[in-house]
Order: sequence, then structure tokens, then C-alpha cells
Amino acid sequence: MRQHLAVLTHLFSAVMALVVCADTAAAGPLPRLAISLPSKLAAADAARIVRTCGVRDVLIVLPATSARIGGTGEPAAQAGELEPRPGETPVPPGSYLHLQVEVADVSLTGRERETLIERQVADIVRNLALDRQPSAGLVIEPTVSTTSADILQFALATLMLKARGARPGLEIALVMPGRRDAASDRRDVGLPDVQRLLAYVDSVVFSDRVLVGAKPPDLDALTAGRPLTIRISAGGADDAKAGSVALLDLLMTPGAAAATTVWLELPGLSALRGLCATMQFLARSLDGGFEMTAPERASLAVLVDGRAAAPAVAFVGSRTADVAVLLKAGASHQGPRSLTLASAIARSPQVTCFDATDSRVLDTRTVPGQPPGCQADTEYVLFHARVPTGDGRMFESVSVTARAGLRVEEIIARWQAAREAERQLLDHYSVPVFTSLHFDATSVAAGIDVALELTQFVDRAGVQDWVQTAFRVNGVKLKRGQEFPLPQVEPDKVVTRPLELRVDEKYLYDLLGTDTVRDRVCYVLSIKPGQATETLYSGKVWIDGVTFTQVRLRLEQRDGRNNVASHVETQEFEAVKDPQGRAFTLVRSIFAEDSVNLAGRSILVEKHYRYGDYAINAPDFAARLAEARAGDDPMFRDTEQGLRALRRKGDSAERVVEPMGGKRIWALLAGVMYTGAFSFPVPLAGASWVDFDFRKTGTQLSAFFAGPIFVANLSRQVNKDIRWGLDLSLIALPNLFYEYSGSTELSGRQVMNFEQYAGGLFNWQVTPELVLSTQGHLYWDYFRATSKTDPRYRIPASGVTLDLYGEAKYNRKSFSAIGTVEHGRRQGWRDFGLADGAPAPLYPNWTRYSIELGQHVFVGKLTRGGISAGYFGGSHLDRFSRYTPTFLNRPKLNGIPSGVDSFDEVTTLGAYYGFNVLDVAKLEGAYTHAWTRNRDEGNGLRQFDGVDLNIGMAGPFGTFVQGSVSLALRGNLERYRTRWGTYLIFLKPLKK
Repeated sequence: MRQHLAVLTHLFSAVMALVVCADTAAAGPLPRLAISLPSKLAAADAARIVRTCGVRDVLIVLPATSARIGGTGEPAAQAGELEPRPGETPVPPGSYLHLQVEVADVSLTGRERETLIERQVADIVRNLALDRQPSAGLVIEPTVSTTSADILQFALATLMLKARGARPGLEIALVMPGRRDAASDRRDVGLPDVQRLLAYVDSVVFSDRVLVGAKPPDLDALTAGRPLTIRISAGGADDAKAGSVALLDLLMTPGAAAATTVWLELPGLSALRGLCATMQFLARSLDGGFEMTAPERASLAVLVDGRAAAPAVAFVGSRTADVAVLLKAGASHQGPRSLTLASAIARSPQVTCFDATDSRVLDTRTVPGQPPGCQADTEYVLFHARVPTGDGRMFESVSVTARAGLRVEEIIARWQAAREAERQLLDHYSVPVFTSLHFDATSVAAGIDVALELTQFVDRAGVQDWVQTAFRVNGVKLKRGQEFPLPQVEPDKVVTRPLELRVDEKYLYDLLGTDTVRDRVCYVLSIKPGQATETLYSGKVWIDGVTFTQVRLRLEQRDGRNNVASHVETQEFEAVKDPQGRAFTLVRSIFAEDSVNLAGRSILVEKHYRYGDYAINAPDFAARLAEARAGDDPMFRDTEQGLRALRRKGDSAERVVEPMGGKRIWALLAGVMYTGAFSFPVPLAGASWVDFDFRKTGTQLSAFFAGPIFVANLSRQVNKDIRWGLDLSLIALPNLFYEYSGSTELSGRQVMNFEQYAGGLFNWQVTPELVLSTQGHLYWDYFRATSKTDPRYRIPASGVTLDLYGEAKYNRKSFSAIGTVEHGRRQGWRDFGLADGAPAPLYPNWTRYSIELGQHVFVGKLTRGGISAGYFGGSHLDRFSRYTPTFLNRPKLNGIPSGVDSFDEVTTLGAYYGFNVLDVAKLEGAYTHAWTRNRDEGNGLRQFDGVDLNIGMAGPFGTFVQGSVSLALRGNLERYRTRWGTYLIFLKPLKK
């Protein structure tokens, strides 16, 4: 990345240096000239004089107009007083508008305050008619401020952005204020108050009095490296001498040598003619490759009556050793002054002196043995020393440098300007969006896929409506109009987005370097919250180094204020053209990963948003939006409180925003399960219920009841990092434990077990990708003999187990890694086994540990596959603590009946692939290969293979049907009563 940054920096430096050198060559030895005249004069007359006097590159600054932002009065810019003559252009091409802005207090707060200022600024920019005038630039001069520095900076920055949006490429100059005048009733804006604005301007304007005593490092700090313009008012009578003297005084102002432009406010056209004449004379006299610099940089100085001349400015030759000094001699016809070089040199230069106001040649006197000089009888003198060929250069080299690169504030300002230019042309758009959500609970083959077909409508007013036109679960298209509770799986709304211009800056930015994205060299900026008073993002943004439009945006959000513990999304942007060929930077795709609290556990939800063809500024936008609102499809609106459903208001076609998102989800379920552990299928019937805001406390209560199974959890997200929960499980379905000798079941040793538990859990969301959790559960095991158990077989006593469980889960970009450690301590257990034999091994303490890795692969919109690997091991494991694969337990070995096999170690490899069949059904197949070891049966490894076939489809009465068949292909097949299992479930979602 640093190499990319170096290359980009050198490129920008070279381009900037070429631009600076080109400007210097065009302007000659003098700074660029800008002039302004009283408002009663026609700007076209000034433009005519400038053209006829032969001076190149002179800017005309039009008379100032005034505007006010904030307060209670009209904010619009007042009409200028320039009245064009018949047939003349009101604004000469290439001229600069001049706007004096007062920023007053705003009584509103928050976003309402910003909206008011933005509306007032939009009125000002509209009245300036920048899009209809040939002006090249805009001078903004803050006058009086009766508000805070934050509001002042926001108002002026908004003005600059909207001005550039109305006229891309517009040059903006900011007039920096002078010192505060304690005796004045008018309070100038203080310099620190507008320092932040320098990122938004092309040049900075200072009055001459501000620069008194300023040195180049001070100037660079004041301007933040921006080109400097010095401004001075000529005043006095409107005659030729006033214009000439004003120009000469300005050139000799301290800091003028560092200025790229000098701006003179002249009293009239006669002064302009005198200024033109002096400018012509100086350009003609210094046309030998001279460069303007501070007098101390030349190796010779001019003395006036033996004393150093001040004020003065030097011009040094870039190709010769010639030197010229423009100085104020203070002489007159009645009081002439003697001008000489400060010291003699080996070969005396040829000296010529001119009256700088009228180009008259002054009397030159050379005294043998003394430095050459002249006699001056005028106040302003151009002292010109021509050094004979062969002498060395008489001055320090003058170099033109450019800034090495852009500051992060400037990059953001250019991004804001590029976006504002697009926003002013973008009235509205609509776009189809295909959204897929994958809910992944634990292992790679488990999960639910939801797909939504949406259409997004966005207009200039900020309304963002979504219409859900199709809804699929596991690839099955459900009945149209059935609503998916999208707001419930959305994170909290982030009102203040990064990079946006705001009164209170709430983010911190840093330039990380550069990167190449889709062949575009981009600046990479980090984003960090600057305060913790509200929900904010962190992340990175990639900004094109040429167009300054965003290319990629990665955002992370963790606030702990709802059930989405963490949210990470990556947005990809590209240029989309409208029918007129204008390009707009719009989102093309979004990939998001959410860690969602469901029953106290962190469930990964992956979201893909794929945007289709945009309809930008289409004439039928309003009609299609009205048709959608009048239809029966579910609708949502993006509000400052988050995504909310749009509900019908009674029987009318009008829709209103639901005040709060639904907090409860209900569903009825019925089905049957057969695992091979029993000789009969187990019926299931019950309900699933989740309340995301139980008793309005922010706590989540979830419960699942299905006949013999009841599971409940109460959990609460304390903050962005911590979540606690309480668990309760009551199971009336027994576990059966078998024992084998080879492939022969020892039926007299069957044991039936009913296991209930209660406990708590604690989760720590370390990063958006990593969550650490621990659980402490108290298990109560009730053992009973079956009808086949030998009466002599002593079953274990019912007892309790304190189970401590720790888990680390990492998810990023469809990759998952889960590591676990579990330790059990038994109380009240006893030895078991045949009374006349040795007791079976039973350990009072045992430990299990595992690691699982999985990678999802998404192919197209509705096709998904993946691979997985896992290892499960432990120590001091016995008959009741080994791994016993079932439909619900990890690890899952396909087709093994519950309780038939148990293992001390399991290593698995798996893969799955699922696809949609004509929107009618979702088919998915999963394969697992496992190496296992049961130390009671020896240390050898046994290999198992099995497959799962799953189908999902729409059922009657708005139900969803999910079925699965699991089949063992290899393993202890002789042991199994059946080597397959199945379940079939009907799910009926209910209204909230």
C-alpha cells in the first residue's frame, strides 16, 4: 500500500508542478492581477479596458452582493447593482462573483438546524444563477458572525459545496478576515473559526495588513498550502496615478512575493487605465525571464541615501544574473534621493532606473570606485541591474514547488463536492433489488435462506420506499403479499453517516494510503467514531483519486441497542448513466454480515443486496410509486428511526409509517420425526414465539414448544460488547443408550435417560467478527430401565452435572470457525453395570473440545454450496458423556440412529449443495465423511459416510413445508435397526 501511495504522490506532485510552472510562465514575473470596481460602473467597460491594455490573465471581480444565513430574515442573495447596457453581457466571461455572507444564530437544533441552513443556502445559490452565468469563480467573504464557529463553518462549507454543485469546476476563493477591531460594533470572523473551511476552497484572500511581518512558513500555515491572494483597496480619487500607486504598493506588500494573485479594489475606470499602463511597463521591463521574490533572497540590495530600501520587492533572472528591485524611494523633485548598490562586485553591472509610475528613465550616475547607482526624483523606482555575460548568478535559486499530496480533509471535501454536483441533477430513481438472507446457526449444512425481490424508490426529498414483490424461503416462492419481517433483522439506524458535512463533526478520519479497485487508483480513508453519544459507524472508504467519487465503503456498527450485536457491510459503487448520458455514483451491491441474538446465541445472518438496472429521473417515477402504494404488496420506508413497515390507513389507498417495528414473531408448527432410536415416529405439534422487547425492557424472550419438547431463553444485550441470558429446557422425549459387542446389541444393558437443564450464558462480542461466549448449566439426569433391561443391571442413579462451556466463534465473508471447550462435574452419580461384573467406567469429571471450519460458496441468487471440516475430542469420556450424533446434536453423522453409537473422537469432512427448482421447491444435498474412535471398542478408527436430502416447498394455507431424509452409507450398519431417519415439519407464520 505504501508503494501505491508513493507512486500516486509522485504523480500528483508532477502534475501540480506542471500546472504551477504553466501558470508562472503564462503570468510572467508578476502575480496574476484581479481588479474590482464600484458597483455603479459597468463590468463590461472594465473588461474592455483590460482587453485593450494588452495585459494577459486579468480577473474581474464583480461588485459584492450580500446574503445572510440563519436568523429570521430572508437568506437569499440581494440583487447586484450592476446594470448592463443594451446588448452587453451582464457578467463578463471569466469574471468572479463576490458574495458577502453574514451567518446568524439558528434557534433550531440537530438535523432540523442543518436542514434550515441547507435550504437557505440553496436559495442563495439559485439566486446567484451560477448555472446561467459565464463566471469562472466565486469570492466568499464572511462579514459578521453572531453564531458559533461550528455553525459558521457548516454554513459556509455548505455554500461552497452547493455552488460547486450548481457549476462544477467553479473556483472558490475565501476572504480571510483581518484582526478584530475592538472599537467597531461589527465583529469580524476570527481566523481559527474558518480554518476548517480551507479544505473546500481553491485560494485564500488576505488583506495586506494581515501579512505584515508574516514569513513564508507562517503564510503556508495560514493558507494550508492554498494559493494566496493579497487584497488592497486603492481609495482616493479616480485618476491614473491612483491605480498605478495602488498596484506598486500592493506588489511591495510583505508576502506579495508568495502570492499568486493580487486583487485591487479601484475607485474607477481612470485608475484602471493607470494600473494597466504600469502593468504593461513592468511586464515589458521584466520580460527577460525574471521571477518575483522577497528582496532578501537576492545577493545584492539597493540603498537609499546609504540606507536599506523599504518597502521593496526583488525580481531575479532565471536565465541570467540580472536583478531588478522595485522600491519606494520617497523622493521628489524638491527632495531627490541617491540610489546605489549595497556593495561593489567584480564586474560592475549596468544600472538603469525608471520612474515606476510613468516609465520615465531616471538620471544614472556612476562614481569610480563606488557601486553604480542613480538619482531619483520620484517616490516609486524600478532599479534594474544588468550583469555582464560571464558573471555568476547574483541570487539564490528560486524553485517552484507543489504540495506532496492531499490532506484527508481535502479528499473528503472533494468527495462532498463531487456528490453535491450529482445530487443537484438527481431528482429521483428506482431500482430493482434482489436481497438474499442466509441464517446460519452452527455447522455448514445448517441454515435457512430467505430471498426477497424488492423495488426501491428514492427521491430528492429523501423519501426511500421499498416494495416487496416476491418472497422466498429456501428457494420456495411463497404467496404474493406475504410479508417478511425485514425491520426485525435490521441493525439500529445510523442517522449520522460518515463523510457527510455536519455542524458537529462526529467522525475522525485518517489517510491510510492507496489501493487499486477495479483498475481505479483510490485513496483509502479510515473512519472512526469521534464520540459515543449516538450510534456511529467505523470502517474504511475507497475514493477515486481522479473523480473523487466513492468506489467502495466498508462499515462496521456495534451499539448493543437491539438484537443485532454487530453489523459489517461492504458497499460497491459504480457510475450509472441516465438517458442524457450523465453519470451518477450509485450502489451496485452490498454484502453484510450480522451477528444476531437469537435465544441468547449469536446467529450469523449474511445479506446480499444485488441492484439491477436503475431508472434515473424517469418521467413515470411518480406514477409507478403511487401504483405501488395503492397495491397489496408489503412496503417499507427507511426512516431516521430505522426501517419501518408502511401500513394501509383503513380502507383507503393511503399508507402510513408504522410507529414502531413489530417486536413479536409467532409461528405454529406440526410434524413428525423418525430417527431410528424408536420403533415409531415421534409427533411434533406446538408453537414458536419470540418477543424482542419483552415487557418493554429491551430483553428478548424466546420459547419453543413442540409436544415433548419445551425450550425457553431470556436474554439481554447490555451494551455493544456484553450479552447475558438464562436457559430452561424440559424434554419429555427420552434418550436411549445401547451397548454392543461387535455388531450384537447387549439388550440387557439398555438405559433410558430424561435430561433437563437450566442455567445462564454470557457473551462477549470482541469484534464484529469474533464472539466469545461461556455457559454454565445445571443438568438433571433421570435414568430408568427399559423393558429389555436385565434386572441384574444396575442403572446409574439420577444425579446432576454442572456443565461449563466456552466457545469462540469467528465469521467473516462466509467463512466460519468455531472452537469449543466443555467441562462437566457430576454430583450424586454412582457406578452402574451388572451386579456380578465389574462396574462400567464412570468419571466424575470429563472434558470435551472441538473445532469446526466452514466456507459457504454462493453461486447466483438462489444457489448455495459449502464445505466443512471438524474435529471433536475429549478426555475421561464415558458412556453418557461421549459424542452421540443425532438430528440436533453436533457432530452430525448422517443416518446414525440416536444412542446407537457414541464416540471419544470424531473427525469430519463435509460438503453440501442446494438449488431452486422452478420456484416450487428447494433441493439440497449434504455429504459427510467421518473418522471415529470409541475407546471401549478399541483404539482403531472407524469410517462413516452419510448423506442428507432436504426439500422445502410451499404448503397449503400459507404454510411452509420442510422435510429431510438422512441415510447412512457406511458405518456400523449391522447394528442399526434402520440406517435412515427423517422429519417433516409444517410451519405457519402468524401475524405479529
